[in-house]
Amino acid sequence: MSRHADFREDRADTAAPFQDRHRLVGIGRIERRVAGVFDHLNGFHPDDRLILDDQGALSWSLEKLGLHGVHLGFTQTAVLIVFVYLWLPFMVLPVYGALERIPGGLLEASGDLGGKGFTTFRRVVLPLALPGVVAGSIFTFSLTLGDFLTPVLVGNTQFIGNVIYSDVGTAGNLPAAAAYATVPIGIMAVYLLVARRLGAFESL
Repeated sequence: MSRHADFREDRADTAAPFQDRHRLVGIGRIERRVAGVFDHLNGFHPDDRLILDDQGALSWSLEKLGLHGVHLGFTQTAVLIVFVYLWLPFMVLPVYGALERIPGGLLEASGDLGGKGFTTFRRVVLPLALPGVVAGSIFTFSLTLGDFLTPVLVGNTQFIGNVIYSDVGTAGNLPAAAAYATVPIGIMAVYLLVARRLGAFESL
């Protein structure tokens, strides 16, 4: 019995450096993706929206797949696609960290007790990874709430950031801009309190 225990310890000690290396590689890839997002934001040009235009590459690809009459240019769907492209790394990193903290023994125990894949995910993985999901939603929700550039470039709608920007720059109505600015602050304050109760800050 002790021989098996020693073998498991030696195996765990041998596997630990490879797990750490795998974790560092994964984090490095995400960091490069996040850096690329900021580079894209700094260099975002109106010509980039041609991908989502009615005659753009995405519409052409959809027509080749048999989906005709799909109009993405200057729509809310285009805004959603760009938001997913921009903020997805900020969601992946906390979720990845939360999944890394789940002990493998819990998954093995669930399988030994007869839990299938979906049951293990629903009763073991999801509750333990939920703080990471909430932590990622803090980043994505706050960044989306304050974004005013994306709706102007690829959409036909206005976010509260566009209203604040118009009141400050065009109308010069600073009191109204300040009043509107308190709305996202209040929303984020309530959201952070809920996230704290769910233990999301532990996954940041």
